[in-house]
Amino acid sequence: TGIVISDDIISTTTLRKVEDKIKYDPRMLIDPRTGKKARGEYDKNTDTIFLSLNAVNPDGNATDIEIQQRLNKVLDHEMVHALRAKDLITKSEYSYLTKMVKKTKFPNTKFPDKNQTFYKEAEERTAQERIGKPAAMQEEHIVEEAIAEYFANKDLLVNTPKKVEGIFNKIIEFFKSMGQAMRTSGYKSSQEIF
Repeated sequence: TGIVISDDIISTTTLRKVEDKIKYDPRMLIDPRTGKKARGEYDKNTDTIFLSLNAVNPDGNATDIEIQQRLNKVLDHEMVHALRAKDLITKSEYSYLTKMVKKTKFPNTKFPDKNQTFYKEAEERTAQERIGKPAAMQEEHIVEEAIAEYFANKDLLVNTPKKVEGIFNKIIEFFKSMGQAMRTSGYKSSQEIF
């Protein structure tokens, strides 16, 4: 899985062929409810996570630390999609996380309904993009988005069950071991790889 951080998301979702030319068209990544651009996307076609600097710092006033924190949160969310696409989260783990997102309330909720669960938030947020899809596919989309948000907000959760922490730590350790393997192979930074 690759990671690209750029001003905007340039993925297979945002590129269109128009009269023998490839054109940038970000409409698919704009939330119709809020008009905001997506902060990140996991592109299954290229196995790449794209992060948008413009979307995490739309007014240009965030500090470097704030930008890094926002990028980390988006990366955490998109990693779940990448791991799910590779079947690196087992069926039993995924089933357990599904139960958890359906009953766990969003921390420090910004929603009028203070009982908003991760599942309900994902259901509302993805309503437009699920139109016309079969019910089973819609449910899978909602659950995966809810689990991704659950992981992205892991630092805000209190009284997290040990099983959830274990699954989250497995994800974190997977990426740490990848970094360790690269360093062992002689690479000191990601720029040396590319």
